[in-house]
Amino acid sequence: MSNFGIAATQWENGDFIRVYHQQDDLGIYELAWDIVNKRWIKGNGGSPIFIAKRDTPLAVIFSGPLNIWIYYIDLGNRLREYVFNGSGWSQGQLQGKSIDHERSTLTAVTWGSGQGLNIRVYHRAHSGYMTEHVFYDGGWVGENSLQI
Repeated sequence: MSNFGIAATQWENGDFIRVYHQQDDLGIYELAWDIVNKRWIKGNGGSPIFIAKRDTPLAVIFSGPLNIWIYYIDLGNRLREYVFNGSGWSQGQLQGKSIDHERSTLTAVTWGSGQGLNIRVYHRAHSGYMTEHVFYDGGWVGENSLQI
Protein backbone atom coordinates (compact mmCIF):
# COMPACT_ATOMS: atom_id res chain seq x y z
CA MET A 1 0.00 0.00 0.00
CA SER A 2 1.29 3.46 -0.89
CA ASN A 3 1.60 6.32 1.54
CA PHE A 4 -0.69 8.74 -0.29
CA GLY A 5 -0.76 12.33 0.94
CA ILE A 6 -3.70 13.84 2.81
CA ALA A 7 -4.34 17.41 4.01
CA ALA A 8 -7.34 19.35 5.29
CA THR A 9 -8.51 22.90 5.88
CA GLN A 10 -11.62 24.59 7.29
CA TRP A 11 -13.32 27.95 7.64
CA GLU A 12 -16.36 29.45 9.38
CA ASN A 13 -15.57 27.57 12.61
CA GLY A 14 -15.62 24.18 10.90
CA ASP A 15 -18.85 24.65 8.95
CA PHE A 16 -16.81 24.25 5.77
CA ILE A 17 -14.20 21.49 5.67
CA ARG A 18 -12.17 20.31 2.68
CA VAL A 19 -9.99 17.20 2.69
CA TYR A 20 -7.52 16.59 -0.14
CA HIS A 21 -6.02 13.19 -0.85
CA GLN A 22 -4.20 11.23 -3.54
CA GLN A 23 -5.65 8.12 -5.17
CA ASP A 24 -4.05 5.30 -7.19
CA ASP A 25 -4.33 7.25 -10.48
CA LEU A 26 -2.00 9.92 -8.91
CA GLY A 27 -4.86 12.42 -8.95
CA ILE A 28 -5.50 14.77 -6.05
CA TYR A 29 -9.18 14.68 -5.07
CA GLU A 30 -11.36 16.79 -2.81
CA LEU A 31 -13.93 15.73 -0.22
CA ALA A 32 -16.20 18.51 1.01
CA TRP A 33 -18.36 18.62 4.12
CA ASP A 34 -21.96 19.43 3.17
CA ILE A 35 -23.13 21.36 6.25
CA VAL A 36 -26.77 21.43 5.09
CA ASN A 37 -27.17 17.66 4.56
CA LYS A 38 -24.52 16.68 7.14
CA ARG A 39 -22.55 14.41 4.81
CA TRP A 40 -19.34 14.24 2.79
CA ILE A 41 -19.50 14.87 -0.96
CA LYS A 42 -16.91 14.62 -3.74
CA GLY A 43 -15.66 18.03 -4.77
CA ASN A 44 -14.63 19.14 -8.25
CA GLY A 45 -17.35 16.96 -9.78
CA GLY A 46 -15.56 13.84 -8.54
CA SER A 47 -12.65 14.52 -10.92
CA PRO A 48 -9.03 14.99 -9.88
CA ILE A 49 -7.96 18.59 -9.42
CA PHE A 50 -4.45 17.81 -10.67
CA ILE A 51 -1.89 14.98 -10.95
CA ALA A 52 1.03 14.70 -8.52
CA LYS A 53 4.05 12.51 -7.82
CA ARG A 54 3.15 9.17 -6.28
CA ASP A 55 3.14 9.43 -2.48
CA THR A 56 3.34 13.21 -2.64
CA PRO A 57 3.13 15.06 0.63
CA LEU A 58 0.30 17.62 0.67
CA ALA A 59 -0.18 20.89 2.54
CA VAL A 60 -3.26 23.10 2.28
CA ILE A 61 -4.20 26.56 3.54
CA PHE A 62 -7.30 28.75 3.38
CA SER A 63 -7.68 32.52 3.22
CA GLY A 64 -10.95 34.41 2.81
CA PRO A 65 -13.14 35.12 1.12
CA LEU A 66 -12.76 31.71 -0.59
CA ASN A 67 -9.17 31.01 -1.55
CA ILE A 68 -7.54 27.61 -1.07
CA TRP A 69 -3.91 26.78 -1.81
CA ILE A 70 -2.64 23.19 -2.11
CA TYR A 71 1.09 22.46 -2.12
CA TYR A 72 2.49 19.23 -3.54
CA ILE A 73 5.38 17.59 -5.40
CA ASP A 74 4.83 17.15 -9.15
CA LEU A 75 5.96 14.28 -11.39
CA GLY A 76 9.30 16.07 -11.97
CA ASN A 77 10.02 16.31 -8.19
CA ARG A 78 9.29 20.06 -8.07
CA LEU A 79 7.30 21.94 -5.44
CA ARG A 80 4.05 23.22 -6.97
CA GLU A 81 0.93 25.08 -5.94
CA TYR A 82 -2.67 24.75 -7.08
CA VAL A 83 -5.10 27.54 -6.15
CA PHE A 84 -8.90 27.79 -5.89
CA ASN A 85 -9.96 31.43 -6.28
CA GLY A 86 -13.66 31.08 -5.47
CA SER A 87 -14.71 30.02 -8.95
CA GLY A 88 -12.20 27.41 -10.14
CA TRP A 89 -8.81 25.71 -9.77
CA SER A 90 -5.61 26.79 -11.54
CA GLN A 91 -1.85 26.35 -11.30
CA GLY A 92 -0.43 28.88 -8.84
CA GLN A 93 2.61 31.14 -9.05
CA LEU A 94 4.92 28.83 -7.08
CA GLN A 95 6.29 26.57 -9.79
CA GLY A 96 9.42 24.63 -10.52
CA LYS A 97 11.17 24.72 -7.15
CA SER A 98 13.19 21.50 -7.18
CA ILE A 99 12.91 19.28 -4.12
CA ASP A 100 16.27 17.62 -3.54
CA HIS A 101 15.16 15.46 -0.61
CA GLU A 102 13.31 12.46 -2.09
CA ARG A 103 11.14 11.76 0.97
CA SER A 104 10.40 15.37 1.85
CA THR A 105 7.35 16.42 3.83
CA LEU A 106 5.45 19.69 3.41
CA THR A 107 3.64 22.08 5.69
CA ALA A 108 2.22 25.57 5.18
CA VAL A 109 0.92 28.45 7.27
CA THR A 110 -0.86 31.71 6.43
CA TRP A 111 -1.91 34.94 8.13
CA GLY A 112 -3.25 38.31 7.04
CA SER A 113 -5.40 38.99 3.98
CA GLY A 114 -5.45 40.93 0.70
CA GLN A 115 -2.09 42.56 -0.05
CA GLY A 116 -1.09 41.79 3.54
CA LEU A 117 -1.44 38.05 2.97
CA ASN A 118 1.56 36.05 4.14
CA ILE A 119 2.19 32.41 3.23
CA ARG A 120 5.09 30.24 4.27
CA VAL A 121 5.66 26.77 2.82
CA TYR A 122 8.27 24.51 4.40
CA HIS A 123 9.86 21.31 3.14
CA ARG A 124 12.77 19.14 4.13
CA ALA A 125 15.96 19.97 2.26
CA HIS A 126 19.36 18.29 2.46
CA SER A 127 20.60 16.81 5.72
CA GLY A 128 20.11 19.16 8.63
CA TYR A 129 18.13 21.81 6.72
CA MET A 130 14.63 22.77 5.66
CA THR A 131 13.56 25.34 3.08
CA GLU A 132 11.08 28.14 3.71
CA HIS A 133 9.30 29.65 0.66
CA VAL A 134 8.00 33.18 1.33
CA PHE A 135 4.82 34.73 -0.17
CA TYR A 136 4.16 38.40 0.62
CA ASP A 137 2.44 41.37 -1.02
CA GLY A 138 0.86 39.34 -3.82
CA GLY A 139 3.77 37.14 -4.87
CA TRP A 140 6.53 34.70 -4.01
CA VAL A 141 9.47 36.83 -2.93
CA GLY A 142 12.14 34.31 -2.00
CA GLU A 143 13.21 31.37 0.06
CA ASN A 144 15.32 30.75 3.13
CA SER A 145 17.42 27.80 4.21
CA LEU A 146 16.79 26.96 7.87
CA GLN A 147 19.23 24.83 9.84
CA ILE A 148 17.50 22.29 12.05
